[in-house]
Amino acid sequence: MYGEAGRHPDLRLPVLPLWKNNRTLTGYNIGDLARRDPALVRTHALAALALAAAGDLHIDITDEYALPDAPQAHRVLQSGANRGKAVLAVAPPRP
Repeated sequence: MYGEAGRHPDLRLPVLPLWKNNRTLTGYNIGDLARRDPALVRTHALAALALAAAGDLHIDITDEYALPDAPQAHRVLQSGANRGKAVLAVAPPRP
């Protein structure tokens, strides 16, 4: 994990190997965007919530892990073998 949640110092990364191997590095900082333009984040958040409430938002959940299986989930995510979203269930489903 990298960024604000990872609490790491600035990343120093040579870009030539990425370019030579046709790799891409992208990022998204919702915290910074919210500080710079909270109205924009609010607008998009409300639109996403409206889609979810209407049942028009589909999230491709491909894996679900119980809390004791968190290390395995982390290994799968770290390897890049996952497709879609993985869910870590921290509590049993409500009846």
